[in-house]
Amino acid sequence: MSINITIGGFDLSSADLKNAFPAFLVLYLIIGIVLLVLVWLGKAALVGRMLMTAVVVFSMVMAIAIFWSVLVNLLVRLF
Repeated sequence: MSINITIGGFDLSSADLKNAFPAFLVLYLIIGIVLLVLVWLGKAALVGRMLMTAVVVFSMVMAIAIFWSVLVNLLVRLF
């Protein structure tokens, strides 16, 4: 499945993106409220650690995805 996604057989349509936008807004609002409450309660250090952890994990996942994409595309083009 991941090879299919990497090669390009899986693309979101504009309708998919349009339908996902309201859910994105709700999720963004919920996360924003939770973070605001935590900061208001004096947990700014916790919020900072949580955000840093999220950024590091996201960066690692994206690095692996880029590596996988390059590797699979190289193999597909060679063979």
